[in-house]
Amino acid sequence: MKILFYGTASYDKDSFTKELKDYPEIKIDFIETNLTPMTAALARGYDAVCAFVNADAGAMTLEILAGFGVKLVLMRCAGFDAVNVPVAEDLGLKVTRVPAYSPEAIAEHAMGLALCANRRIHKGYIRVRENDFNLEGLVGETLHGKTAGIVGTGRIGAALCRICKGFGMKVLGSDLYPNQKLVDDGIVDEYVDYDELYRRSDLISLHAFLNEQSRHMINDESISKMKDGVRIINESRAEIVDDDAMLAALASGRVSKYVTDFPNEKVVGVENIIALPHLGACTPESEEKSAVMAARELYDYLANGNIKNSVNFPDATLERMGVSRVCILHQNVPTMLNQFLEIACSTGLNVENMINKAYGAYAYAMIDLNGRLDADQVAKIDCIPEVIRVRVV
Repeated sequence: MKILFYGTASYDKDSFTKELKDYPEIKIDFIETNLTPMTAALARGYDAVCAFVNADAGAMTLEILAGFGVKLVLMRCAGFDAVNVPVAEDLGLKVTRVPAYSPEAIAEHAMGLALCANRRIHKGYIRVRENDFNLEGLVGETLHGKTAGIVGTGRIGAALCRICKGFGMKVLGSDLYPNQKLVDDGIVDEYVDYDELYRRSDLISLHAFLNEQSRHMINDESISKMKDGVRIINESRAEIVDDDAMLAALASGRVSKYVTDFPNEKVVGVENIIALPHLGACTPESEEKSAVMAARELYDYLANGNIKNSVNFPDATLERMGVSRVCILHQNVPTMLNQFLEIACSTGLNVENMINKAYGAYAYAMIDLNGRLDADQVAKIDCIPEVIRVRVV
């Protein structure tokens, strides 16, 4: 099994190499270049590719990968907005990710950013390095007793809620799927809608997935509902915030500080903006956990056909039985299983175990047999019009 690892940093290579000792069947080649349409052809002959949040896995990239026989795109991060998921579905490319590998690290980082914004720690550090011990302009505010508004209370947001409570803050949450346990445990004081959160919060921290609904959710209209002097932390994605609206809000004083882990040319170097190079998950613990999760997902899919943490196809796991396993990605329409089984059993093979999981317009079947299909039988399955991809493992 061959994997091409794009966008390699030294810590990536160290973590994944350490984990690979448990998976001798996997061979990973590490390259520093990112996954883009210009570099996708490097994946010729590989079973899977591994990429990071800064990849360009758009339609052209995915078409090139699929054309070279790549079966899996693994994003070694929680977000997958860099991938054109509908195109991947049409091409039969599985896209998986590694969720929840660093919620505490990112939440701690968010609070660190909040402290920098609130207490001007970064400016104090720079001033002392220049042998300047003047406190003028370095006076901040106490977080204790203030209100924190957490947009998105998944694992990262929930971890930050706990930290804010430790600072003695009142915590408001806003989420499409409120977590009542956080309220019951006293971690979130109450869930409110976005407008109410904007109106009442002294500190707003963003932890929402990027999609069409959340893109530019922080804009002129939403900012107009916030307190004067509010501080905003962005650990989601750059596109969650309308940069032009933010710059105008900073100029007017409506927003006193904007801190983002997603720098771009509009925000770097601007007064009252702290921009960092996506450091949220950069801890040894997070890197090791990401490597463990990614290696296990890669191996389990390539060796056993099992799909975990997929963003475009159903999660499906099946304990192996029998001699061989047939894995079939197909359109979610009637009679498909009947056709597969008729072909598989036409030469006297018996089914030992099977599963078929649907996900919208697609479904994924795994069939364990007491023997192996010959090439003609595999070709017959592959020729069924509704079959997208078939392989035997």
